[in-house]
Amino acid sequence: MNGSVGAIDITYILPELGKSLGTQLKKQMTFPTLKEHGITLERIEATIECTRSDYEMSGHLDVPLGQPLIVYRYTAYTCLEKPILHGETISRADRFCYALSLTCASA
Repeated sequence: MNGSVGAIDITYILPELGKSLGTQLKKQMTFPTLKEHGITLERIEATIECTRSDYEMSGHLDVPLGQPLIVYRYTAYTCLEKPILHGETISRADRFCYALSLTCASA
């Protein structure tokens, strides 16, 4: 983003993953990092909502107070239905968009 911050990602991850991937996760988005290390997710439960920047986010994202922001909250599960991380990404609405691809299982 030409050297500017576009999003803040706050993630709570299992301690063993945090120890092994912590340095990389500070520099790179969570899901690509997990995939790169062969960690397969079975499903992600997520919500996407809009909010406006408060004083804290205004400073972090370098936007005016009240600027529209996108909040993406998620919990990711492995194939054993074990939650391995939970978090939220708060991003500038003028620089980010999200795309979803949903697959429905047959009954």
